[in-house]
Amino acid sequence: MINSTGDLIERLNITKTLYSQFEQGAERGLSSQLISEALQEVYQRGHLVMAGYIWLNFLLSFGFAFFYQTWLAFAAVGLLSLLAFHLAVYFYPQYFFTRVLAGLVLQAFVLLFIYQVGRPEVQYFFFTSFTMLIVYQDERAMWPSVLLFFGQMLFFVLLGTYVNIGSLVWEGLQRIYPGPDTPFSRKPGH
Repeated sequence: MINSTGDLIERLNITKTLYSQFEQGAERGLSSQLISEALQEVYQRGHLVMAGYIWLNFLLSFGFAFFYQTWLAFAAVGLLSLLAFHLAVYFYPQYFFTRVLAGLVLQAFVLLFIYQVGRPEVQYFFFTSFTMLIVYQDERAMWPSVLLFFGQMLFFVLLGTYVNIGSLVWEGLQRIYPGPDTPFSRKPGH
């Protein structure tokens, strides 16, 4: 498996054909400089696309907060996530940390959506958020957000298995479907 763009270039012997007139040391220095310049452009473009998508998630969570009255969660998670991403892009634009943080921010919005809406179907926002990380062209930056999401899912499964959180689920369903004539107006067995 190829671990980086540099490995790919070395395997394809691109540097050898492009810089055959240079000596070996100059070839390595020049090729690594070209790679870093190319990746710098990729990261800048990725930050712009990611900022737009994070703002879209922010506006969507604002809409959910308005509809489901989850303002405190919106303020805590939405505002802090938005601020964290923009501060990281401003202070550390070329760092691996910033790309990882972008993925974690997107997954924080997914978890916020699951909390706000209260329906498990909202977890499918995970796939669009994960796919957006492709703009960075850095497969290593994708894994922390995946681990966060699946760790959270495992945590909720363990809570549901070993801790009785059934009443919380029913309260959430009643919040989504209020009213006396709905299927969720009574707890099961009552």
